[in-house]
Amino acid sequence: MQANSIEVDLAWLAGFMDGEGTFILMKVSGRYPQPTIAVNNTHYGTLPEMTALLDRLNLPYYVGHKNPPTTHKGWSPQWTVQAIGLKRCDRWCRALLPYLKTKREACELMLEYINRRLLKPLKGAWGERILDAREQQLVNLLNKGRRRPGSGRPRKDGRPPALGYRPPQPRSKSPTD
Repeated sequence: MQANSIEVDLAWLAGFMDGEGTFILMKVSGRYPQPTIAVNNTHYGTLPEMTALLDRLNLPYYVGHKNPPTTHKGWSPQWTVQAIGLKRCDRWCRALLPYLKTKREACELMLEYINRRLLKPLKGAWGERILDAREQQLVNLLNKGRRRPGSGRPRKDGRPPALGYRPPQPRSKSPTD
């Protein structure tokens, strides 16, 4: 019964991440891009469910809160749950990957980046690991959808759409039309 409950929890978390989550590589000054998995939401009733589930799954996380600017009337405060770093995000990705649908590709790319980074020896005064061409390509692929608003839609400036975007398909006509 316990294994079934964990599978249900992982499926719920993966569904939440498919809809609200982000898999990105955050550039930190003077360091290699840090894997970051985050989910933001304004429904505070979901936050205790999310953190209790993450505790049961033994997945590391940080909770943050953000109040909207006073100039944005009608906006709600939001919470964010994040995992930052190679080893933390590796645990998240390995747990979620079998259950993800729309964010599966981003999770797979992040895992590839993490595996490549963990195999490299430390270099430089600060212990940074120099990016190779494939790692830079992974950074570009994972971060190309990082923009607001309307993420995932074709861009007006002609650049390709964000990762995972699929244009609407024309409706097929039924035989009765």
